[in-house]
Amino acid sequence: MIDKNEIPKNWKRLKLGDVCKVRNGYAFKSNEFLDSGILLFRQTNLDGEKVRLRNAVYLPNEYLEKFSEFKITKGDVLIGMSGSIGKLCVYNLDSPALQNQRTGFLIFSDLVERKFIRYYFEILEKEFKEKSKGVAVLNISAKDIQDSFFALPLIEEQKAIVSKIEELLSDLENGKQQLLIAQQQLKVYRQSVLEDAFKGTLTYEWRISKKGSLIPPEKLLLKIRNEKVKISKEKDFNYRPLDEIKSDEYSTMQKLPNSWCWIKPEDISAPEKYAIGIGPFGSNLKVSDYKTEGIPLIFVKNITRNDFTKDLKFISTDKFKELMAHSVKPLDIVITKMGDPPGDCTIYPENRPPAVLTSDCLKFRIWDKFANRKFYMYCVETNLIKKQLGLRTKGVAQKKISSTRFKTILFPFTSLEEQNLIVDAIEYRFTVCDKIEETITQSLQQAETLRQSILKKAFEGKLVNVD
Repeated sequence: MIDKNEIPKNWKRLKLGDVCKVRNGYAFKSNEFLDSGILLFRQTNLDGEKVRLRNAVYLPNEYLEKFSEFKITKGDVLIGMSGSIGKLCVYNLDSPALQNQRTGFLIFSDLVERKFIRYYFEILEKEFKEKSKGVAVLNISAKDIQDSFFALPLIEEQKAIVSKIEELLSDLENGKQQLLIAQQQLKVYRQSVLEDAFKGTLTYEWRISKKGSLIPPEKLLLKIRNEKVKISKEKDFNYRPLDEIKSDEYSTMQKLPNSWCWIKPEDISAPEKYAIGIGPFGSNLKVSDYKTEGIPLIFVKNITRNDFTKDLKFISTDKFKELMAHSVKPLDIVITKMGDPPGDCTIYPENRPPAVLTSDCLKFRIWDKFANRKFYMYCVETNLIKKQLGLRTKGVAQKKISSTRFKTILFPFTSLEEQNLIVDAIEYRFTVCDKIEETITQSLQQAETLRQSILKKAFEGKLVNVD
């Protein structure tokens, strides 16, 4: 926040609206949207110095003339007025667009250098959010933006300040880019660790030391299947030994060590009912069933954030009994069945109560007598499994996987002893990655703090000395 008492005496005290007007967009209807035509610039397109085109929608070409007062061209600056409050975007496309409602089009006075005021908007973002109103979605009016305080130096001083800002921010941005590159390299390294793990590379020397004493994988798999058949008869749940994996299923798979084999999820799922399952259909679990306490529900966001404690919704005990087939126990692997590709996963924490999946989630309860759940959680995160999940999905707008299709994927399998060693090897390397990631995150936060400090000094007249 700018300290108004620190601003040089020769700067004019004004309102932002004295040098910048905000034009609101037009409320185009969703039934007018097309897959091609004139781009409709919405909140989702705001992305700093460029336009984000993911999930873009378009309007008929004739609308450009019909709604010409809402036309946007290259170089125009827009601001978020709903949800993405105060977020700026410089329109960088050669073809024009039309401005949607709740995106503000900034019209600058000749009294102000455009870059000077654009940088000023950055430090107003917090103030704009405080002025916002709304329940589900926050909104800010053009009037509230224009009523904000602004101090105006002479145009020559504005240019000098912008020049100094860009000099300092250039060095800062270079450092930030190096940090972001390091972050991406960590992601590549993590995936490399997982690929080595499930090719058997991390335990190669261990297998050499055990040569001659390892149980042949086919013999171990036969033991698992026979034991499961026996338990299924005692506990009265459906299980039959799976057919041999067909040769064409191996065609795109990686080569495994000799003491490993391919299995399907049902081979290592817990010997009980509903060990693999998805959330209920929408008609079986409605919003009207949600309660403020009771049995917690698991949504996609809980899995992707690995957080099962915040912003929870619940159902009654009676509803839980009705949805028992979709229940989750502590230590179950939970997986998202939507995405591109789907397959984000984590382990439902040991200290949490039983829960129920929602429609876009899947559970995989491991038989821990023969399998390490962390081994298979990490396996789901590999490109090997992501590729299978991506290829074996249905849907157009968003890919999804069913429990039936999940059961068709191939997992690598080895002895429980070797699975445990592989998990230890992965987690040792990931612990080092986590520490580096934490340092990078802190450095990025410090860079943002320094950026705000530079801008604050600039708009308090402390960044350059001008005679």
